[in-house]
Amino acid sequence: MSGCRKPDLAAMLRTSGLFVALSPADLDKLIAGAELREAVKGELLARAGTSQHSILCMVVGKVSIYRRNKERGVTLLLGIVGGPAILGDMECAAGVSWMISIRAEEATTAIFVPNDAFLHAVRNNAALAFQLYQDASVRHCLANHTAQSIALYDTETRLLRLLLDYAGAFGSVHDDIATIHAPLTKVGMAAALGVTRKTIMRTLEPLLREGVVSRDPQDNQWRLHHVHDITQRLPKPFLGVTSTFGNRPDDLAQYGLEPEDD
Repeated sequence: MSGCRKPDLAAMLRTSGLFVALSPADLDKLIAGAELREAVKGELLARAGTSQHSILCMVVGKVSIYRRNKERGVTLLLGIVGGPAILGDMECAAGVSWMISIRAEEATTAIFVPNDAFLHAVRNNAALAFQLYQDASVRHCLANHTAQSIALYDTETRLLRLLLDYAGAFGSVHDDIATIHAPLTKVGMAAALGVTRKTIMRTLEPLLREGVVSRDPQDNQWRLHHVHDITQRLPKPFLGVTSTFGNRPDDLAQYGLEPEDD
């Protein structure tokens, strides 16, 4: 953990666009008592069940949001959020402990703003309140869709959704093949879908045999083939698990994967 002068914190928040609706004076009040965190990949920024005293304002970076059931040995990925983003506002407003765990998926810069200062800013700035309402609605939509996916769709469909979304967040597409550049193990897939590793292996087997999915033994990167056909086969609308502040969730059937430049 490292410190930072308040003027620097204000500049970081202003540049990120998270609190662009606040005046300089109100922004100074917001960051009174704020704390900077520079997290490395894999570092935990919040743990479900612990007391929530501050809002997490992610300036840059990317985090995974998940819940874990230790008794059952099951982890469920709820979303992947890219900066800029605000997390913890739901717990703050409801007065409850952290309901999610937050882990950095890459180098992440976050500013923790005390709850009282955050609530004061929201109460006194209608533009900020509306901006946060829009963002909360997007995250609620993603969470609701994830819950529906678990209940309504088979593991293969959900796995294809995960791989496609990971390619968009951590990869690229070329010649109708999506490549996931970030490390992703079968255990990680199981954790993301809330199933066991055996279930993932059973689900991957026909996909590997049919050439829908492959893994290069040299770079260990997963590849999803025939991306266009896969997106056409997915239910509509079928949302991903990623989001960024103020942006609507993507429909994976019309996924915005941009081809690499030749």
